[in-house]
Amino acid sequence: MRKINYHEADIVIAGGGPGGCEIARRFALAGKKAVLVEKGSYSSRFLGTLAGTLSRLELRPRFSSMPVRSTIEGSAIPLCSGVGGGTLLYCGSAFLPDRSFWLRHGIDLPQRMIDEAAGETWVSETPDEFIGPGSRRLMRAALDMGLPWAPLKRHIDFNRCVPGCDRCTYGCALGAKWTGLQYIDEAVDSGAMVLDRCRVRSLLVEQGRCGGLVATDVLGRIHEVRVPLTVCAAGGIGTARLLRKAGIPEAGATFAGDPTGFTFGFLSEGKGNSHEHNMPMGFKDADNGVVFSSMLAPQIAWFFQVMGDSVKKTPGRIFSYKRAMGLFVKVSDQDRGAMLENGSITKTFTARDRERIRYGRSVNEKILVRAGCDPRSICHTDLTLGHPGQTAPLGVVVDENLETGISGLYCCDTSVMPEAPGMPPALTVVVLAKYLSGLLLQKNR
Repeated sequence: MRKINYHEADIVIAGGGPGGCEIARRFALAGKKAVLVEKGSYSSRFLGTLAGTLSRLELRPRFSSMPVRSTIEGSAIPLCSGVGGGTLLYCGSAFLPDRSFWLRHGIDLPQRMIDEAAGETWVSETPDEFIGPGSRRLMRAALDMGLPWAPLKRHIDFNRCVPGCDRCTYGCALGAKWTGLQYIDEAVDSGAMVLDRCRVRSLLVEQGRCGGLVATDVLGRIHEVRVPLTVCAAGGIGTARLLRKAGIPEAGATFAGDPTGFTFGFLSEGKGNSHEHNMPMGFKDADNGVVFSSMLAPQIAWFFQVMGDSVKKTPGRIFSYKRAMGLFVKVSDQDRGAMLENGSITKTFTARDRERIRYGRSVNEKILVRAGCDPRSICHTDLTLGHPGQTAPLGVVVDENLETGISGLYCCDTSVMPEAPGMPPALTVVVLAKYLSGLLLQKNR
């Protein structure tokens, strides 16, 4: 029989995304003992390289034309493992939480928390010197069409960043992009424990109350963490799996993913927006549930996007990266999806979803043509579900305190979204973590 390593603490967090990192930090700074359990590694090694990206992405268990996880219907779901979660490989785009949205669903997020989170996560507007000529060309075209195109906020310390770098999605070797590692490093310095490369096997639920969790590390050692407070922060998919296994059947009964896609075209001459800063400008079209931004993926990723659009046309395009102009669109979708018992995910797009996607692509096409792209060269990539969530939604699985029907068990990640945000959620998750930490520290006092 294998030896069990027992741990006692004030709180255990399952999952090392930005929310989990902030909760661990808040408890550690308050003098409480926090344990964070993460199946990926606690490391910044190879960040900024393709190898670092591939080592953190959850790849398919067997070879496929689509290397990352996907729905049954074929939409890709890029998931990141490692302490810091999705912030390790995100573009660093910062959108402030909408207080009226959360108030409508029963949670009052204080403005001071939003301001505090924005300051701690390096939120600032993209400076002029980081907006390349291709992005400016796209902005002029959008403004000519009457669209309120403007510089976007980013989780970037631009004093450390380099103009022209397009590798935000590879991580950041310069440390210029904020990640959850900043929070967890501070938490560890204040006494928090991180069990990395350690997979949560089950939550310890007895008589309607959660008393911790059991996990197994990469060496096969068993860890049992006994606590009065347990938080699931393992992301929209990981959290739902743990909740369902703990006896909450509603978990995973819904699913939304903010479908995201690129539209690109080619200039007959001149340089596009390749090798320019990611998502430097754009706007959120709240009325139509769409976020627009200028962005062309790094060349290797772009190559696969071109292949996905048309293998036949790939040879003629592959050497035209410098002339390519790219735009990005993200849509707030409805929750018509679910996690199945075998762990796979089904996701269908409603008529409203399809109309929003059509609208977003149509606007992108018009901007590109106005910016000088040949209309015949314009193409669209497949959709990616960039922010899987709404699998343990507020008002269904968790209450306004983010507590489940199991006493002492809470959630804090994209799973609790009552509606798909349709925008990068990292800052919102951090603010929710601050909100939840305040409630739990009062309870644990």
